[in-house]
Amino acid sequence: MYYLYRLLTRLSASAVLKRRLKAGKEDAKRINERMGKASLRRPDGALLWMHGASVGEVTSLITLTKKIKKAYPSLDVLITSGTKTSANLLAQRQMDGVFHQYIPLDHPAWVKNFLDHWAPDAAILAESELWPNLLMSVKARDIPTALVNARLSPKSFKNWSKLKGFAGQMLSTFSVILTQTDEDKTHYTQLGHNNVITAGNIKYSAPPLPYDAAELARLQTKFKDRPIWVYASTHADEEALACRVHAHIKKTLPSVLTLIVPRHPERRDAIAAKCDVEMGAPVLFRSAMATPPENTEIYIADTLGELGLFYRLADIAVIGRTFSNDGGGGHNPLEAAQLGCVTLYGPFFQNLKDIFNEMHDQGAAFLVRTEHALQTEILKLFLDPVLQKQYQDTALNYMKDKADILENTYQEIIHILPPSIKGGA
Repeated sequence: MYYLYRLLTRLSASAVLKRRLKAGKEDAKRINERMGKASLRRPDGALLWMHGASVGEVTSLITLTKKIKKAYPSLDVLITSGTKTSANLLAQRQMDGVFHQYIPLDHPAWVKNFLDHWAPDAAILAESELWPNLLMSVKARDIPTALVNARLSPKSFKNWSKLKGFAGQMLSTFSVILTQTDEDKTHYTQLGHNNVITAGNIKYSAPPLPYDAAELARLQTKFKDRPIWVYASTHADEEALACRVHAHIKKTLPSVLTLIVPRHPERRDAIAAKCDVEMGAPVLFRSAMATPPENTEIYIADTLGELGLFYRLADIAVIGRTFSNDGGGGHNPLEAAQLGCVTLYGPFFQNLKDIFNEMHDQGAAFLVRTEHALQTEILKLFLDPVLQKQYQDTALNYMKDKADILENTYQEIIHILPPSIKGGA
């Protein structure tokens, strides 16, 4: 099976990369990195390589990186990812001795280029990044490797179970697998790994999203005493939904301000067209008007790295991709809860179902299944500030109770780090 996969990736990787580039999913200036050709020189000394697919995984790795760098301050860390948004995130969160490259596509020669150049002393991969050529090449070089924040959905587990021998061969690359839940632990164990530990989800331990304090103060002054809610990380059709919800709430609360933060800001033209139809008038985009007038009704933050600002500005947050039935199944609700928002989400949350379900059970987030229910819940919260404050405090306390997950993960990770890294402490 593995040899067939190697052949298929040799034949298809170039075409896949060209399609992604044409679709705007790749950074044309750094396209060589996707073929394993480094754009940076490898630093001298020990190097820890960490990899996460996109923004969510990279956010967790940043948290873990800071913990490791505190113990080993002279250690250089390479973080790889596969999306432009995650690269932008790392550019915004600059850290000494930490740098970014795009991960090569899983072509055998491209993987070899990457590993030949970087020659990492150890590797930490996040969540469910199971690329056969990459993993088998890492194993062949005897690089100590861990899979952290590991998860495996029932669907993925079912698919890998049909290829159990192949899956076991890949998973043997990892010295340890640290899972988010006991269910994930069971899945990885049944696929053949014998060192699987439930450590919890590092997302709980991530620091609050950054923000510009002066900008927050300016916007708070401008929108003083207005009820504000934010629809965060929206996908197709969710912006139009936000406009309809806004129109409904405005009948009772004319001063309501709706903030929309699209997951992919490059969709701004499509968003504008849909919102104009729903509202009957243009909406304001932050990229065009950083200083909105006081009577702004809907403000769309088509900028990168400002979600932390808008969570702090809003009282209520609705989590994106939970009303979009595109198979994605929701974005991270923890960031909103951590900043004291009452957190609401729709019926499609399978991507992070364990987090959503636990938050719901603990009263830290609330499921609203329909557009009408969303309208009703937001309006109820705005009209009852005591209830709103109660829910906000519950969310903050829930997040405080998860503070030990990062430490648990770190303690397991240090066991696999080789002397070349530990000697640099």
